Amino acid sequence: GAAAAIKAMLLSCRCLHTLDLSHNGLTAAAAFAVAAAVAHPNTSLTSLNLSWNLFRKTGVEELANAMRNNRTIVLLNISWNGAGPRGGLALGVMLSKNAILRTLDASQKGID
Repeated sequence: GAAAAIKAMLLSCRCLHTLDLSHNGLTAAAAFAVAAAVAHPNTSLTSLNLSWNLFRKTGVEELANAMRNNRTIVLLNISWNGAGPRGGLALGVMLSKNAILRTLDASQKGID
């Protein structure tokens, strides 16, 4: 499906630096696919906009875990994805481990 296509595209296209998948109704399955690509050492992305999707806490957690060791993305927008407290905690841990990320938009996450 769409998640597999996104993952394949991200892993094979090393010339892509900016990706905007906002407002696409993507679910946690797509978040897992993007996370797998983000965690891969060959990713070339520097800017990733995933706002206004349906990742919820599991998708945001998976993406945050993948971003811990990412060394290319400097801007990440995952606003309006319903992360909840667990997603917020995962983002906090990610921020403590990732020294490359410069801009994170996690607005309207439902984080308590």
